[in-house]
Amino acid sequence: MKKTYIKVKCGILDPKHRRKLGLAVYLYMYILDNANWDDGIVHEWTDKNAAQELEFTVNTVRDYRKILEDNDYITTKKGQHSQSIIIYNWSNPRSYDGAIINPRQNDSDAQSDAQSDAQSDTQTSTNQSVDDVSTYNQMSDVKGHIIYPAKAPENKPEPVYSEFNNQADMPQEWAEEYLPKKQTKKPKNQPDPRYLHIAYSTFYSITKRRPNKELVDLVIDILGDNPDVERARACYVEWLSRGYNPMSLKWLDWYVTGIPGYQKKDVQSSNDAILKQAMEGLHGS
Repeated sequence: MKKTYIKVKCGILDPKHRRKLGLAVYLYMYILDNANWDDGIVHEWTDKNAAQELEFTVNTVRDYRKILEDNDYITTKKGQHSQSIIIYNWSNPRSYDGAIINPRQNDSDAQSDAQSDAQSDTQTSTNQSVDDVSTYNQMSDVKGHIIYPAKAPENKPEPVYSEFNNQADMPQEWAEEYLPKKQTKKPKNQPDPRYLHIAYSTFYSITKRRPNKELVDLVIDILGDNPDVERARACYVEWLSRGYNPMSLKWLDWYVTGIPGYQKKDVQSSNDAILKQAMEGLHGS
C-alpha cells in the first residue's frame, strides 16, 4: 500500500457498480492505490505481488482483474517481464480541473460526467502523508478521513439545510423510541392466606418448621380452628421420644386418637386378682 489517499468518485456507490464489481472491488481499490497519479497507470504490475499483499491466490487476482477488464474499469498492457494496468477515466487527485486521463473508448459522456463528479470526489485514508505543499494549501478542514476543498465550486450554490424539528419532522413513534423507558414495579406476591390460620401457627410453634405447601390443608383439617396446643405438643414430644421420624406428620393422628400405650389397666395380673379375693374373705365381706 503506497498512498495516503485513494481517488474514488462518489459514483462508485451506484448499485450498478456493486453488481458489476462484487468482491473485485478490493482489487480495484488496490489498483487505484498503486496507480501513478499523473498518468493513471500502475507500472510493473504482477499478479503474484498483488496476491501476496492482498492475501489472495494468484488465480483469484486474475479472475478479479478479468472482471475489471470486461466491465471497462481497466485494461492491461503486457510487457516483457511485467504488465501495466491502465485505469479508465482517471482524474489526477492533485488537480481539481476534472480533466480525464485514459478515457474509455466509445464513451462520449465520460468527459462531461467526470467534470461534474470531480467536485464531489472523496478520498479515503491509507498510510502515507501528503508531501506536496501546494496541494495541502488547497485543502481546508480535515474531518475524519475526508478532505474537503477550500472553496466551493464556482456557479454551484452551497446547499441550505433547514433546522431539523423533532416534533414536526419525526413521526411520533420514532421519537418515542429515544425516550427513557419507564420502569414499572412488579406487583408483590400476596401471601398464602392459609399461612395466617391458627392451626398453621400452632404447628410452627411446636415443630419450629413449616409444613410442605401440599400438606398445609391436612394440618388445618386435623388441628381445626381451635387447636389444643398442649395436647398437640405432648403428642409431638412423645413421637420424638420414641425415636420416630421428626419430619413425619403421623404424630397428628395421635392428636385425634390419643397416644397409644397410655391406658392403665385396673387389674395388672392374675396374681393380683387372687390376692384381692383372699383379702376380702379375711374381712368377711
